[in-house]
Amino acid sequence: MSIRHLSARVLAACLLAAAPLALAPAALAQEAPAAADAAAPTFTESHIAAARATIAALDASSQFDVILPNIATQVSGLFARSFPDQVAVVDEVVNAAALELVGRRAELERALEQIWASQFTEQELNEITTFYSTATGMKFGSLMGGIVSLSAQTADAWGQALGQDLLELARTRLQERGLTLPQ
Repeated sequence: MSIRHLSARVLAACLLAAAPLALAPAALAQEAPAAADAAAPTFTESHIAAARATIAALDASSQFDVILPNIATQVSGLFARSFPDQVAVVDEVVNAAALELVGRRAELERALEQIWASQFTEQELNEITTFYSTATGMKFGSLMGGIVSLSAQTADAWGQALGQDLLELARTRLQERGLTLPQ
């Protein structure tokens, strides 16, 4: 079975688990979780549960579902260049290896819970979850990405127009003082 035939959810979980390995040497990747755990602040179980619920309500971790499938595709491509006549074997081996790493997704989820818990009190997390569980909160969550994108595009266009107006106004003011600039 090729990567394209594996479920997106399984592959996403695989990619998420393998991301640290793709970004750091193997030795560093093995030491990093222990170091991160030692430095992580301690939160109550209920605070972490509130963070987990907020992440679920916001669907805040699904964006990372593509990490393991993307890494698996990159690894397959890397080995396929070395073994161009064995692409099917490479795909089979890499897919099997990726599936072995699916369980590592829990590492990412724990790290995300720590991040959310460090930024919000348990009460704030519960309030956020409550809001995002309402019809209005769900609508807000589904539209927010598009709103942010449109806002950024609008601000960019406004900034470009403002820059052009400033250029022309400054040019006029400089000319009024006897300084002529090339157009």
